[in-house]
Amino acid sequence: MVFATVELRVVAECAIDAPLDRRIRALLCACFPAAHAVFSVTRAWHGSAPAWTVLAERTGGDVVGPLGALVGHVGVVERSIRIAGQPFRVGGVQNVAVCAAQRGQGLARRLMQRVQALLRSEQYGAGLLFCTDDLVAVYERCGWELLDATRFRRITAENPVAPLPAGSRAMWQPAGATRWPPGEVHLQGGDW
Repeated sequence: MVFATVELRVVAECAIDAPLDRRIRALLCACFPAAHAVFSVTRAWHGSAPAWTVLAERTGGDVVGPLGALVGHVGVVERSIRIAGQPFRVGGVQNVAVCAAQRGQGLARRLMQRVQALLRSEQYGAGLLFCTDDLVAVYERCGWELLDATRFRRITAENPVAPLPAGSRAMWQPAGATRWPPGEVHLQGGDW
């Protein structure tokens, strides 16, 4: 019997072809059924498309299934935000997904470690993500730290300085910067 292993790879957005895009969207639809209407047509959550994608794929063994070998995903949005009026380059983490059969095996941690390496190699100031209260502990175990979400502003169709959605938590992880800069944060676009 041949056992499958899971390998991670980073793909630039320009290298994602239509078949891979469909497979990623199928994984996102399976992991986030409430967002099926969005992910069935795009990977750009809240209109923010990733610049980079970290994929987890099974190799060897039986890789047959509706998603093929794809078992995990993280998108990384590239954004120059403003903190206290100064530009700050972040890698915005979005759409962290692990298929049900792979959960509880440390794959999310491996994906997030690979994201951290990407953030450093591409010289981002920090990683930034938004989540709900139930996911804070998951990201804390991966080394992410909470920020004061009330300091964040984003652009919406109705308001160019809107707060984050109710219940949204902001978290960061250093890449080039050693600390999160003080001051009000404007995302210079929507959240991701």
